[in-house]
Amino acid sequence: MRLQPSALFLFALPGIALAGPADCPATSKNQDISALLDTADSALDGADVEGFRETIDRVAMDLPCMSETISIASAARLHALQGIQQYVSGEHEPAKASFLAARTLNSAVALPGGLFPEGHEIYSAFGAGNVDAVQSLKVPGPKGQDLYIDGTATREKPLDRPFIGQLTDADGTAQTRYLGVGDAVIDYSVNPLTLLTSNGDRAKRLHLSLGVAALAGAVYGYQWKEFLKFQAIENNTLEAAEAMGYRTQNLALLSTSSALALVSVGIAFGARNVADE
Repeated sequence: MRLQPSALFLFALPGIALAGPADCPATSKNQDISALLDTADSALDGADVEGFRETIDRVAMDLPCMSETISIASAARLHALQGIQQYVSGEHEPAKASFLAARTLNSAVALPGGLFPEGHEIYSAFGAGNVDAVQSLKVPGPKGQDLYIDGTATREKPLDRPFIGQLTDADGTAQTRYLGVGDAVIDYSVNPLTLLTSNGDRAKRLHLSLGVAALAGAVYGYQWKEFLKFQAIENNTLEAAEAMGYRTQNLALLSTSSALALVSVGIAFGARNVADE
């Protein structure tokens, strides 16, 4: 018996609340998540709607309580299941994004064989999108923690597919969340040293701040050079009008460099409140 799309009841994964092992009555590991995904696949193959729903509910509860980073294979399977849910509920574009996530992580991932008849449109949706063309944004790194996306330590946040974001510390996974397209990475304290190598809005503002600071330094350097030149000749050859001109020029240059320095500080300070999308 093949399960018809209209018979599959909606289940939900996105928006799983932030959690960590310390917030859970029990922690879960990769083997626990993998076993649940096996059960979900078996339920789909056997057209067991209730069993499928119950298993996915359990995954939603256990995923935020992982005490280790999720494996890439399990992340791929989870994205595939999410895509099935979205497709049968009429969310075809989000389903394509979830299927793309699954195929990006594991080219061998496939839909459960007994779910849809051969030639069903879902197979076209499953294969839509080029895994080599997935866009990403390099976000700043966390301070004192490691950022994992779909089981890989990376700062490259996918822009056109969902992902599982995790923060880990020395004692295990601190936070885990299933995030949809357009969702921000889990909130964390930024390591300022990584801002220069990210390419989000904060990094762009920081680069602008550094550019303005460099300009301020150049103007100040020129002002100091002219000031020393003025001091060297002031008492010997300058008329009163010429001396006044030098003083005015130096004051203008000093004011300009000071203003640029303040602008640079303001841009850098404002970058703290800009989120990388």
